[in-house]
Amino acid sequence: MLGNLVTSLISGVGTYVWLLIFGVPYAVLLALVVALFDLIPLVGSTIAGVIVSLVALTRGVPVAIATVGFYVVYRYLEDYLLNPRVMKHTVKVTPGFTIIATLAAARCSDSSGR
Repeated sequence: MLGNLVTSLISGVGTYVWLLIFGVPYAVLLALVVALFDLIPLVGSTIAGVIVSLVALTRGVPVAIATVGFYVVYRYLEDYLLNPRVMKHTVKVTPGFTIIATLAAARCSDSSGR
């Protein structure tokens, strides 16, 4: 749980900085939403990214598209770099096992709708 809180805090801070740079309104509130949604496994950060990207539309389509790109890149960095490193230190799980578990969970959630 501590590892998940660390990654959620990082996602919230990253979102706050991004939104401040582009002048998106409600930066603090949106960063808090992202941090809370990031606690939801697999889909939380994606849902939060959609919400923030929709609010970023108030600053224009280019800012919204850049925000979508930010969340796509962040999601990959979180899944393949940040989570394995955090889990290695907090849970004592190897980074390779963390990546395999993430991929397996994503595959299971993908095939459950069929």
